[in-house]
Amino acid sequence: MGAAMDVASGIAALKGLASGIESVNQLLTAMKDTKHHEQLVQLKEALLNAKEETLSLREEVINLRSQLSASLAKAKQEQSMESDGTFYWTGKERSIPTDGPYCTRCFDVDKRAVRLKNIRSDYFSCPECKTSHEGPNSKAESRTSVRTTSPFSRRR
Repeated sequence: MGAAMDVASGIAALKGLASGIESVNQLLTAMKDTKHHEQLVQLKEALLNAKEETLSLREEVINLRSQLSASLAKAKQEQSMESDGTFYWTGKERSIPTDGPYCTRCFDVDKRAVRLKNIRSDYFSCPECKTSHEGPNSKAESRTSVRTTSPFSRRR
């Protein structure tokens, strides 16, 4: 009986060893899967970061296109502005200005076209800088030349 016990013990030991080897194999497989899982997570994070960067770049492109469009429109307007010695005007039809008048101070200093408000006959005021302008058809005796007054100038 001793030999049968040794065989039975040997078989049990082999079964235990086989079970242990299977456990080790499962553990190794799980470790490999974990490694692949970590790589997959890292790839997904990289893809997400790339998508975020793409969205950020798209927003920047949209903003830059908007700025470019505004700059081109401003440059086009600046090129179309013409002075008659008193005011700035844009648009011409048979050499007669069709749009304006615009404030000379705002355009000369800030490159902004600010339309003047007609206060009374041939007397204009800028709503932005508050500069007042007499037009070329104002009473000749009330001006020696085109007069521009500003709220910052001294009154005499």
